[in-house]
Amino acid sequence: MRLPVVLKNYYKAYNMADIPLSQFGIENVTKIYLQVKTSSLMLITLGATSAYGIFLSTSVFIKQWRANMNASGGPAVYKGIMDLFWQYLFTLVMIGMMPIAISGMEEVFGTIQQLAIDEVKGEPNGAIATLIAETEEMQRRYPDGPSIFYDTLPDLFAYFNIVYVKPALALAVRWLYALFLCGRFLYLLLLEIVYPIAWVSLLHEDTSKWFWGWASNMLVCFLLVPAFLIANKFADTAVITVFDDPYTLIGILAQFFLKLYLLKRAGELVFKLL
Repeated sequence: MRLPVVLKNYYKAYNMADIPLSQFGIENVTKIYLQVKTSSLMLITLGATSAYGIFLSTSVFIKQWRANMNASGGPAVYKGIMDLFWQYLFTLVMIGMMPIAISGMEEVFGTIQQLAIDEVKGEPNGAIATLIAETEEMQRRYPDGPSIFYDTLPDLFAYFNIVYVKPALALAVRWLYALFLCGRFLYLLLLEIVYPIAWVSLLHEDTSKWFWGWASNMLVCFLLVPAFLIANKFADTAVITVFDDPYTLIGILAQFFLKLYLLKRAGELVFKLL
């Protein structure tokens, strides 16, 4: 089998359904998120938290309604009850509209994220095109593969490095980015689950801080993907600046470990900023 075919099959050996790992990015992670979001497990869990949120808001409404009924004041009592009723109805509507609202926000931020991805010339891919070109050059040099008896040790090392080591590092870079994306979308799903309770917390001054904490976490969640893209761009630029050839073994190793650090650090810093 020719080496370029070997390398291409090497990438396609790690498939998720029909998605090659080399294409495992935000588009496909978003599809996974949508599948999980509409799964029966997610709907049941969201239904449970929504029911609990409705129960809490109903309890608050009944408690305040009784307080109004026991108070004197004539028409003012009924006005207070009507105000409570509209507040209660608004709370129920906001709980029911939550999935649509978050989907709308995700659509808007998704468009912004795609513009950012286009601006930085795509997502991390581990220089796959360059690696395939290198294997094609190896195929021309060693049609039947190198020989441990006739080829020098540097030639054997170069062959092993290009065919096995660098493709594995390229896969690791792509996996690293995809794993951070998966963590971000899991974060979003959990925020959606607790939303009904967070919204109901606005009904009482002592618990309203829970909602604002939830809102802060939602903003952090939407900022994570741009933060990951900036971290990735920073790592690529740093490697290109430091190394004359960023596609050497040491260059790809530096890229992997720098991205591992910066992607993790980007998530931590976004949390600290808000």
